[in-house]
Amino acid sequence: MSESENISIQKNMLWNSCGSFIYMLSQWALTIFIVRISGYEDAGNYSLAMSISNIFYGIAIYGIRNYQVSDIYHKYTSRQYIDARYITCGMAYILSMIFVGLNSYDLYKVLIILIFMVFKMHEAIIDVYHGIDQMLWRLDIAGKSYILRSFTTFFGFIGCLFFSKNLFLSILIMTICAYLCICLYDIPNVKKIEDISLDRNLKKSKQLLIECAPLVIYLFMSTCITSIPRYILEIFEGSEILGIYSSISTPAIIVQVMASYVFSPLMSLFAQSIANKDRKKCVGLFVKCLVAISVVGIVGICGAKLVGNWGLSLLFGSEILKYNYLLIPAILVSILTALVWFFNGILTVFREFKGLIIANGVGLLCNILCSVFFINKFGINGTNYALFVSMGLQIILLVKYVLMRVNLMRKMKRG
Repeated sequence: MSESENISIQKNMLWNSCGSFIYMLSQWALTIFIVRISGYEDAGNYSLAMSISNIFYGIAIYGIRNYQVSDIYHKYTSRQYIDARYITCGMAYILSMIFVGLNSYDLYKVLIILIFMVFKMHEAIIDVYHGIDQMLWRLDIAGKSYILRSFTTFFGFIGCLFFSKNLFLSILIMTICAYLCICLYDIPNVKKIEDISLDRNLKKSKQLLIECAPLVIYLFMSTCITSIPRYILEIFEGSEILGIYSSISTPAIIVQVMASYVFSPLMSLFAQSIANKDRKKCVGLFVKCLVAISVVGIVGICGAKLVGNWGLSLLFGSEILKYNYLLIPAILVSILTALVWFFNGILTVFREFKGLIIANGVGLLCNILCSVFFINKFGINGTNYALFVSMGLQIILLVKYVLMRVNLMRKMKRG
């Protein structure tokens, strides 16, 4: 790889990282303003909507992003990836409506969950366009998209919440802003670098969905692992306690998102090294990513130790400090989540679908059992305990399958 290509990769990672971080920061800031303007009950309702939407978001994105960016032989076209994504978003929303209907939520919660699900679907739609950006090493487009959506959705939401004090209406305005960004910025810019009108073939799109069915199964299970404890906490303790837990744990998400900025743009490079049977390069990238995730995690823990109480008091008020013991465990959960994302991505590039399903399936079963037990016994902190145990087991199994695949590369190289 030439020096110019290295610079291109660095610029791509910089744009993607900066844009993603600003978007994540804006979404996190919303939870603070909800607490300040509407209180912990609305914060809990918002968190419940996010938790439920995250479960069905896994169905919407179908686990295809890592598959898409590692499709270096172009088995499927960009148009076919796009069409497949619209199909999965429709499936996800219908399933979310059925789920909400089966729960005895009041009308206010139902409306908040369903409108937030519409908002969440925009992230799934834009993800496939960003996959095209990544394949063509134009993540600067994706980074600018994140920044644009950050400001429009944030100010649209906050402005509406401040004047209306209505959470549903605020999410609706935020949703409209997000879709306008897709229509006016993302799609036009993707069309400049790729002709996405060609090769429309619904049969091939359906074939893609069938081939990637194991990915949506694993991703659905993996998403449930992080969402089910919050769902159960709301059942046992109510929306206000969930709002408190979410308020404290949301800053910790910065750790896992920052870690993901390191390895997500590199999945195409992993795919190239695997296709070339270049075990040395693959292992080198693997080790560098693990070191980077560890560094981000250590910095996060040290930061929480030094300024955690001050930050929580500044953001949410001094009354939340009686729950400050949740912060460090929440950061540890974020580190585990980043590792799960990383190992899942590597196994997707390897096309090790069996390992993905087994590892995430065992983790999910353990998570359900642990969530009921620990939250019932320890209350709010039981959420973290359940995640420690289930994600720890999940990571052990994922690492096992990654090592199996890396060892297989060595044998193939010798052969």
